Amino acid sequence: MDITFKEVDYIYQYNTPFEHQALHNLSFHIPSGSFTAIIGHTGSGKSTLIQHLNGLIKPIQGEVTIGEFTLSSEKNHQVKDLRKHVGVVFQYPEHQLFEETVKKDILFGPKNFGFDLDRKEDELADVLNNVGLPVDVLDRSPFELSGGQMRRVAIAGVIVLEPSVLVLDEPTAGLDPLGRSQMLKLFSHLHQSRQQTTVLVTHHMEDALAYADQVIVMNQGKVEMIGEPKELFKKKERLRDIGLDIPEVFECANYIENKLGVSVNECQSNMEGISQVLVDFVKAGARS
Repeated sequence: MDITFKEVDYIYQYNTPFEHQALHNLSFHIPSGSFTAIIGHTGSGKSTLIQHLNGLIKPIQGEVTIGEFTLSSEKNHQVKDLRKHVGVVFQYPEHQLFEETVKKDILFGPKNFGFDLDRKEDELADVLNNVGLPVDVLDRSPFELSGGQMRRVAIAGVIVLEPSVLVLDEPTAGLDPLGRSQMLKLFSHLHQSRQQTTVLVTHHMEDALAYADQVIVMNQGKVEMIGEPKELFKKKERLRDIGLDIPEVFECANYIENKLGVSVNECQSNMEGISQVLVDFVKAGARS
C-alpha cells in the first residue's frame, strides 16, 4: 500500500484554550513496498504523524490516503477495515500483552477482526519462527517469558494479521545494542519477504542509513527534508541545526573519500591507506 499525506494539519485539544498544533501542512508520499524512516528530535511530530496511519487520530485539515482508504476531518467509516491492513508496533510493545497464554495473545487481533481462526492457528508456527520464538511458548503465560521474548510475542501479534503496512514506533527502545540489531534484522527480513510498506520512527541515524529507502526529517511539526539517506545525510549542517547527528559510519566514509580522493567502493585494493586514514579519523574524534 502506498501512503500520501496532502496538506495535513493536526491540533491537540482542538477548539479549547489548550490547543496545540502538532502538524503543519504535511504533504509527502511513501511508495508501496518501500522502507521509510521518519527522524526528528523529541516533539517534532513523528508520533503524531504515524498515529494517522491506522486511524488512531484523523486530520483536522487535509487528507491521509493509505491504499484505498482515505482519512479526513469528516466522519470515517473505514477505520476498522484500515486497521486490518496497517499493523503498528509501539514503543515497548510488550506492555500491550494481557492474555493468559501466548497463543491467546497472538490470536486476539485475528479474532477481533473476524479472521479465520483455524487458518491463523495453522500459521502460528511460521509466525513464531519469523520472530525467533520456539513453538513451545504458545501454551505459556507471556509474563513468564524474558523481556526480549515478550517483545517478540507482541510483534507476532501484529504480523499474524499480515498487514500491508507495518509501522514501527521506536521498536528497539530499551534494548541493548545486540538486541537492537537482532530486532532490526527481523523487521528487515519481514519487509523483504512480505514486500510490505514499512515505516520506522527512530532516533538512531545509523538505522535510517542502513535500512531505509527514503528518510523523512520532521522539525516543529513540518517536513524539513525528504530524500534518499545517502543524499540527505550530506546536508549535515542543516541537520545539525535542527538537533540531529550524522551517522558515524557516514562521516567515516566521507572522511576516507576526502583523504584518498576516491570513493570507499573504489579503494578496496588500498587497505593500508584506508587503515591509516581510519587511525587519523579516530584520533581527530578523540581530540574534538
